[in-house]
Amino acid sequence: MISNEKKIIIITSYCHFLSHFYMLIFPSLVIPLTKYFEMPIPEVLSLGFLMYLLFGLGALPMGIVTDLWNGRRMLTLYLVGLGAFSLLAGAARQPTFLVMSLTFIGIFASIYHPAGMGLISKGCKRRGYALGINGVFGNLGLGLAPIVTGIITYWFGWRIIYIVLGAFVLLSSIILFLIPIDETPVQTVASDTEGDKKQYLPYFALLCVCMMLAGFCFRGTSVVIPAYFEQAVPFLNNILDNSSFIKLSGTKTLAATALTSFVYFFGMLGQMTGGRLADKVDLRLGYFSFHLIALPFMVLMTQFTNIPLLIFTMGYLFFALGMQPIENSLVARLTPERLRSTSYGFKFIFTFGVGSLSVFTAKQLIEYYGFVYVFWLQAGIIVLLLLTIALLIFLTRNETFRN
Repeated sequence: MISNEKKIIIITSYCHFLSHFYMLIFPSLVIPLTKYFEMPIPEVLSLGFLMYLLFGLGALPMGIVTDLWNGRRMLTLYLVGLGAFSLLAGAARQPTFLVMSLTFIGIFASIYHPAGMGLISKGCKRRGYALGINGVFGNLGLGLAPIVTGIITYWFGWRIIYIVLGAFVLLSSIILFLIPIDETPVQTVASDTEGDKKQYLPYFALLCVCMMLAGFCFRGTSVVIPAYFEQAVPFLNNILDNSSFIKLSGTKTLAATALTSFVYFFGMLGQMTGGRLADKVDLRLGYFSFHLIALPFMVLMTQFTNIPLLIFTMGYLFFALGMQPIENSLVARLTPERLRSTSYGFKFIFTFGVGSLSVFTAKQLIEYYGFVYVFWLQAGIIVLLLLTIALLIFLTRNETFRN
């Protein structure tokens, strides 16, 4: 018999994988869609704006419903919605129909983070470790989405990834519906009374500002990486083109998505590191340190192309993704258990909702200035983020925030 905690980790990890996999399918299809719809890159990028916006804005109402209803049932609904509208996205023949399908994918995808994170924070004793494992699977979704999408698109066209995945996700929703989960909160080392958490509300509000800035930076970077790699990191495509034993045509998108997957796989090491540190260090200092180290990598991404750009992107993603278990632990540390899913809803309405505005910002910067200015903007955002975290540390200097 699988323990209740293991069931929570397995189910939430699978759902987390899907959540991020779906969010990176579209960026990996930008170049093929420019050819299919005969639209420029900035216009194609804007087709995903509502999906990313509602992926974030939907988190708060979904978190409230989860606290009032049931986490497992919400995750089942999440899978049903993703699967159904994925099939519709695969059937899209016009940009408007694709936008509609992506929009509903964003709405249903918004269920996962408040529901899944709420289950973990309440149902797992080793919270940081569980969030780290969960984060690895989310990052696995980020890593696999570009290369899987690239390979399937290369051989079968852009529609098939949505159709095949949609059918699989619908099947898995039936399995989840049949699995029982005990959602009674467990006691952790950091457990506090409900009254103690009320004094932390101003600090949680400041943390929301931090998470908004971090979400804007990460979304604005991740949405342009596949297309930018296709233009600025040509070494793998050159190897494929010049290889005597591999004779393929049109490998630029395939090579770019493979490299995008590689940098996200490297980011998994950051998730594992951050998850372990979340159970050992003061969460505020860990949060500040990861963002501080990420900053120079973002700056270097503006200065180099080809292999150096790839290396500096790996460094940025190691710390940008590695901080997430620490950030999620901070949310749990500052909020009461009975409102845990709602609290994560607040987090993701800022990180993904406001973060989605970076898709529009990236479109404008690329159209008028170029890709490099997207990364300069994100570097400036990281500086603001560090100042905000420093303020949080100062205001809570008499507190200790540990899992």
